[in-house]
Amino acid sequence: MKENTATAAGECGIVLCYERFSRNVVRFLNYIVRDLDIAEELMHDTFLKVYEKGYPLDGNSSRSLNLLLTVARNRALDFLKRRRIESVKLREKQFQEVALDDSFYGDLERCYIRGEVLSTLQDVIASFPEALRGALRDRLYEGKRLCHVSAERGVSPYCIKKAEKALRSEMRLRFQENPEEA
Repeated sequence: MKENTATAAGECGIVLCYERFSRNVVRFLNYIVRDLDIAEELMHDTFLKVYEKGYPLDGNSSRSLNLLLTVARNRALDFLKRRRIESVKLREKQFQEVALDDSFYGDLERCYIRGEVLSTLQDVIASFPEALRGALRDRLYEGKRLCHVSAERGVSPYCIKKAEKALRSEMRLRFQENPEEA
C-alpha cells in the first residue's frame, strides 16, 4: 500500500514538474544545442530519465528544477558529443570515398593508356612482314627468349633484334606525333 502511495506521489510530482518546468528546460536545452526540435526531444528524455531513476520531485521546489537542468545539461552534452563523433566519421567516410574515386579514375586512365599503347603496338607490328610478326609477338607478348623464337620461327636472331629496334623507333615516333594518345 505504501509503494502505491509513493508511486502515485512520484507520478504526481513529475507531472507537476513537467507542467511547471518543461518550458524552462526546453529554453535551457535550446541554448545548448541551438535546435528547438532537438531541445524538445531532449527535454522529454530528461523527464523520462528522472522518472525512471525515481528521483523525488516537488513542483514547488527549486531543487527539482536544478536536478532537471543538471540531467538536461548532461543529456545535451552527450547528444553534442555523439553528433560531433558522427560528423567526424562522416567526414572520414567522405574522404575515403573521394580517395577511392581518385584511385578509380587513376586506374581507369592507366587502363586507357595501356590500351592505347597496346593498340598502337599492334598497329606497328602489323606493318612488319608476316615472318617477323609472329616472332615479335612471341618476344613481346609471351616473353619468349630470342634463341627459342629464332628456332621456332626460322628467323635469324639478328633479324629479330633489328625488327625490335625498328619497332621501338616507330613506337617513339607515333607517340611523339600524338602525345595525347600516351
